[in-house]
Amino acid sequence: MGSGFWLGNTYIKRKVRERNCIYHYTTKVIEVEDGKVKALDGFSITDRNYIAELLPRGYSIIFRAPRNDNSVIMVDSRDSILIPLMSYDIMFSDIETAEFYVKPIKKVLGVKDADDLKSNAIVIDEDGNTYRAKDIKSSYFPYLRELSYSRPDLTIILYTSSDDEVVKDVIDVYGKYYFNVIVANHPLHGRMRHLLFLGYLKDIIGIIPPIRTKHVKIDPYRGHCEPKDLNVIDEWIRLTDSEWCGAYSESEKELKRLEDVLIELLKLNAFENVCTVISYSSNVFVNYIDFYVKPTSKAIYSLLKDDIERKISEIQELEIREIIRDLFKF
Repeated sequence: MGSGFWLGNTYIKRKVRERNCIYHYTTKVIEVEDGKVKALDGFSITDRNYIAELLPRGYSIIFRAPRNDNSVIMVDSRDSILIPLMSYDIMFSDIETAEFYVKPIKKVLGVKDADDLKSNAIVIDEDGNTYRAKDIKSSYFPYLRELSYSRPDLTIILYTSSDDEVVKDVIDVYGKYYFNVIVANHPLHGRMRHLLFLGYLKDIIGIIPPIRTKHVKIDPYRGHCEPKDLNVIDEWIRLTDSEWCGAYSESEKELKRLEDVLIELLKLNAFENVCTVISYSSNVFVNYIDFYVKPTSKAIYSLLKDDIERKISEIQELEIREIIRDLFKF
């Protein structure tokens, strides 16, 4: 079958080469048309090598790979410097980081400094969209070596039934990016996250529920993220509305019991997939939980719908009582 990973019921290959484009997992790293680069993305040495396979004459790759930091790719075209969107987000997170990446290769790039590069470069993505670098704001892209220490916006836990067992996939979401990870115990550092592959969240919609991250501000100092449903036709059904989950609370216990019930129904083939979405808040003791299911049939779900909604309603009433009790300390 080739190198790759299962994500839910979908096998995602490490490399797919078509006539005029190459994908690295779910990211199209290069597309060429009529001897010109039509789309470009990525940041890693693997992305760089895949790009080199199809890069037309007249283009050259500039690769910067600092030790212990994310690498970046730039492509010198006939009339401009192209920066893949992923590389741009890494490089231009702030001016100090931009100077760190640009300073050793200023002469190769033919620029005076990072500001000069930003004023003249073109940012390009996997869909072929182009932007003047000076006109767009970078998105957060974490250091891969810090995935265990950097708190994501959301964590998606995708459950799939396979050969009489439940398979669990863990996906951390930072803004528009997803990071498919495995969680393992380290003898010195406790539970560590190890990256399997990454890409744009939009490219795994369907495998996961159709969501994006939404930042909700509670007051000038506090806030949290939550999943925002995309307005697309999809088989996923959202059961909850970002349920409050305080540490060691009865709500937490009841939400865990509900998740256990949904997983048991998954084993009984009532669902193709179950998905738990954890939203993190500025309060380390409070998260928000959502459940999504993909039913095997509408008929089966209609038989379960009333009982599930009744249980969720009971949990929501419990949440309200606990929140009020915490606020007034009684």
